[in-house]
Amino acid sequence: NDIINTASWVDLTTMRNWRTNPFANPNGYYNDYYNNPYFNKDINRAKYKDANISGNFDITYRALPWLQLYDRLGIMNNSRTGKNTTEKFTYSDWAKNSAYIPTAWAHSDDYPGIYRAISDILGAVSDYSTTENVVNNEFQARIQKDVANFQNKLTLGYSLYQRYTKSITVSSSSIVVPDVYNVSNRQGNLGGGESNTTERKFGYYADLNTNMKNMEWLNLNLTARYDATSRFFKPTRSENQYSYLYYGAALSFIVTDAFPSLKSNTLNYAKLRTSYNKNGNDNIPLYGLDLSYANGTNFPYGNNVGLTVGNTLPDANLKPEFVTATEVGAELSMFNNRVNLDVSWYKQNSIGQVLTVKIPNSTGFSNLLINVGQVDNWGYETDLKVQILRDTKIKWDFNVKYSYNDNKVVDLYPGITEFAYGGYSYASSNVILGQRFPILKTNGYFYSTDGSGMRRVSPVTGYPVQNTALTARGGTLPRDMVGLGSTFTYKDFRLAFNFEYRGGNVMYSDLGRQMTFTGSGAWTSNRGDQIFPNSYYIDPTTGKDVPNTTVHVREPEYALWVNNYRLIAENFVAPALPVPAYEYDQRYATELIRALRLYFNLNDRYTSDVILDALNGGVGGYGITFPHIAASDSTDQIAGGNNTATVVNWNTLDSGYLWTLNSPGSATAWAPASS
Repeated sequence: NDIINTASWVDLTTMRNWRTNPFANPNGYYNDYYNNPYFNKDINRAKYKDANISGNFDITYRALPWLQLYDRLGIMNNSRTGKNTTEKFTYSDWAKNSAYIPTAWAHSDDYPGIYRAISDILGAVSDYSTTENVVNNEFQARIQKDVANFQNKLTLGYSLYQRYTKSITVSSSSIVVPDVYNVSNRQGNLGGGESNTTERKFGYYADLNTNMKNMEWLNLNLTARYDATSRFFKPTRSENQYSYLYYGAALSFIVTDAFPSLKSNTLNYAKLRTSYNKNGNDNIPLYGLDLSYANGTNFPYGNNVGLTVGNTLPDANLKPEFVTATEVGAELSMFNNRVNLDVSWYKQNSIGQVLTVKIPNSTGFSNLLINVGQVDNWGYETDLKVQILRDTKIKWDFNVKYSYNDNKVVDLYPGITEFAYGGYSYASSNVILGQRFPILKTNGYFYSTDGSGMRRVSPVTGYPVQNTALTARGGTLPRDMVGLGSTFTYKDFRLAFNFEYRGGNVMYSDLGRQMTFTGSGAWTSNRGDQIFPNSYYIDPTTGKDVPNTTVHVREPEYALWVNNYRLIAENFVAPALPVPAYEYDQRYATELIRALRLYFNLNDRYTSDVILDALNGGVGGYGITFPHIAASDSTDQIAGGNNTATVVNWNTLDSGYLWTLNSPGSATAWAPASS
C-alpha cells in the first residue's frame, strides 16, 4: 500500500536514507496518510530459524512369485522459532500540530499537523515457535497374476496420514526502552496465544489393470477407494458423514495396434480412451464443524474474561463434496511422429461443494459454512505439437493448446437462489442458481432508459450518481484458454518461450480503486473543467431524462475522482485480459509472455573429465508483460497480473536464472529459477 499510494512523480530512490533526509523522515514526508515505504521496511523486521528433518523407510518382500508386499513409512518434523519487531518512533510536535500545506497549494479542508502523526509508533515485539509433525504410511499388496486369458495387475493398499501442529506466540505492542526487543521490556499486558491441531485420515484402496492375452491394445483400469477423515468426524455423527467411497474406470483402445494395416507414414499411432471417475474431497478447515470462541477485543482485562463467538456458523449436516467426471479422448501421431494431436471432451458434476457464504449479521453470524448443491462443468481440450525442423542443425518445435470450459449452477441450498461468498460490499463473487459460477456483481451507474448508454449525474453537482444495487457483470472464470509455445535449438543453446491467453470472462480490479485515490491512474489525468462524459440528468420539473450539455462537474481536481468515480466499482470491471481497460486510460493493450528461457549446455566444448564434468545453465523470465501505452498517457503504472475470482493482484516482472557446475562423477541437476 505504501508504494501504491505514492504519487508517480516521487522518486522513491531518494527516500532510502530516512534517518538523515528530512524529506524522507516521517516527520517531513509529504504523504498525509502513508509513510515512506523505506521507513516501514526498516522499522518492521522479521527473523526466524528453521530446523527441519524428514526421512523415508521402504521395505519390499516377495511373498509369492505373483505377490509382492511393500510398505513405505515417511516421517517429517518441521520447527521454526522467530522474532518480529517494530522499532519505536515518536513524531515531533511540529509533525503533530504545526505541519501545513503552503499557501500556493492550500486546500479548503486542510488542517494543522500530519494525519498519520496523530499516534506515535509505540514499538512492538513478538516471539513465536511452531512445530509440525507428519507421519504417512503406505502399505501395498502387489499382485501380478494371469487368470484364464486375462493378464492382471492388482494393487491393494492401506494408507494412513497424521499431522500435528503446535504454535505458541507471546508479544508486546508497546516497548519502553528503544531497540531492546524483549517481551519483558513493555508497557501493559502481554499478548499471545496458542494453537494446537491434529488431523488424521486413513483409506483402503484397490487398483486393477487388466487386458486379454494377445489383445494388449485394449486395456481396462478399475479403481476404488474408501477414506475416513477427522475433518468431518464427531462422535455424534454417523459414519457416512465422515467416511466415503469413490471409484473410477478407464478404457483405452490403441487402434493402430489392433489394425496394423492402418499404420503408414501419414498415421503412425492412434489411441482412443474414455473414463469415468467419482472423487470425494474433505475440503473444510480443520475443526470446521465447531463454533470457535476467541477472547474479545482487549480481553482478558486483568481478571476479567471476555469471550466472543466466531463469525462463521457451520451447517450441522456438512458432508464431503463429490465430483463425478466423464471424459472421452483421442491421441494421434502422424507424419513420422512429427505431428502429435491430443483431443478430449469432458463433463464434471460437483455435488455438495463446501463454501463459506455471506448471511445477514442480524443472525448473529456473518458467514455460513454449507454444502451448496450442484454445479455442472463441461468443456473440451486440444493439444497440438509439431516438430517443424528435426533433422537439421537448427531444431524447431511448436505447440498450441486450446481449451474451452463452462459451467452452470443447477441446484443450491434449499430455499436459496443466490448468495455471495467473497469480495467486498461493492464488488463480490456470487453463486446464482441457473447461471455460471461464480458471477461477479458490483455497484454501478444509473443508465438512461432510452438505451443510449448515458449515465446519470446530479443536476446540481454534475457528479455521477451511484447505483448501490449490485448488478451482475458476468462470470469470472475464463471460458477460453489458449497457450502457444515453441523451442529453438542450435548446437549448445536452446531458446524456449510460452504465450498464454485467457478470455471469455470478466474481472474486477480493486487496484484501480486504489490508484484512483492516489491519482496515479492515467484515467484520472483529466482534472480540468469538464462535463462528465456521456451523461444525463433528470429534470427536477418534468422528471424526464435530459442529455447533459450544461452541468459541469463541481470540483474535477479531487472530489470527482476520490469521492465519486472511485466509489463506483463498475469503472474497474473489464474483460479479464492481462491488463484491464478503464474508461480513462486510452485503452491499454498488452502481449503476455508466460515464460521465456534460454538454456546452454557446454559440456563437450568447455569441460574436461579431470576438472569439470558438466557446465549447464540458463536465464529466464516469467509472467512478462509488455504494455503498449499511448503517447498522451502520463503514467506507467500498469504491470502484469494474476487474477482471483474478483480481484486482480498485480505483479511486476518475475525473472530468475539457473545454472549448475558439476565435478567429475557427479550428476547434473537442474534447479528452478528463483523468483
